[in-house]
Amino acid sequence: MGLAVCRPVWTLPTFNGYRFQIGEIGGAWLLGAQGLPGSFAVGAWDQTGQLTLKEYPTGFIAQDGAQGVYMFASQRLWRGPEGDGVSGFIQFGANDSRTTLFANRYFGLGFTGFGLIPGRPGDSLGAGLAWSELNQNRSYRGDEVILQAYYQIQVKSAFYLEPALTLSTPGERGAAQPTLAFTLQSTILF
Repeated sequence: MGLAVCRPVWTLPTFNGYRFQIGEIGGAWLLGAQGLPGSFAVGAWDQTGQLTLKEYPTGFIAQDGAQGVYMFASQRLWRGPEGDGVSGFIQFGANDSRTTLFANRYFGLGFTGFGLIPGRPGDSLGAGLAWSELNQNRSYRGDEVILQAYYQIQVKSAFYLEPALTLSTPGERGAAQPTLAFTLQSTILF
């Protein structure tokens, strides 16, 4: 009876297909005497390979890869004595894709208030706006705008209800303009 010897096999990854690569750099800070937290980042991405859009009315569009850039920033704007406060954010993105749903540019901004309702320290409320230029190689309108307001209600410790009201100008040409929607979402944190 002999003794078997196992030797490790070392291999390196092989990249022989399409790749999605992304890089991001950013920072964070504390602002002013209250030390209000903020952050900022910029990034770039690259998708290699043949990308196609088959829904194009006269056939399809092919593109050899796509690239884009983005940035976002957030800042606590005010902090109250009980941990309540207001934060804001801003976002921007751009790409050169002719095959994605959203083409060229995106912009968004919004605000969130924490614990602003007396006796409701776990609640939050906010509003945001998003605008996106739509791909004209599809049969969509030129752009889409969404405005949403919400109120997140802490029902009990880790259980929340969140009613939201959304006003939008959908990119789908057959959709009513503008569109108003009400949603109610529940969240349980565990």
